[in-house]
Amino acid sequence: MVAIKRAILSFLACSYLLAPTAIQSANAYSARLSQGIGLFNQKHYDKALPVLKKAVRDNPLDANGHYYLGLCYQELKQNSLARQHFQW
Repeated sequence: MVAIKRAILSFLACSYLLAPTAIQSANAYSARLSQGIGLFNQKHYDKALPVLKKAVRDNPLDANGHYYLGLCYQELKQNSLARQHFQW
């Protein structure tokens, strides 16, 4: 019983310590995605591309990053890469 309580307390302590990191990571992703979208909207596709690639690398499950990365590739006439991100 004592071992179970220790395991639960250890888990809760780790969760508490890691939660700010997850929030910071999400905030960094959101900021990076917003920056990439802003550059895309200003038609700075060559500058938006590395920012959006980093955003997709940080959060590969978010469709918005793939969508804008696909649009960016499309504007740069890299249609096969655009298609990959649109299909995702």
